[in-house]
Amino acid sequence: MENVSKNSTNDKVLSQMKPEKLHILPDDILCSLHPLIAEYFDGDCQCSSDGINYTAANGQKFRILTAEIK
Repeated sequence: MENVSKNSTNDKVLSQMKPEKLHILPDDILCSLHPLIAEYFDGDCQCSSDGINYTAANGQKFRILTAEIK
């Protein structure tokens, strides 16, 4: 399966691919969201294969998960 997110391991952009060739994985979405969260919110942001763990500067903790709905 091809990683179609724009990240450090692959420079492809979804808008440049033909729709019939797109296969987006939950990890693609996480990898795309991680830098945005890290940039816009103060705190610690860690990305793993099961989600993004974010700890705010005030100690609040969040986990962002993705899953394909079929």
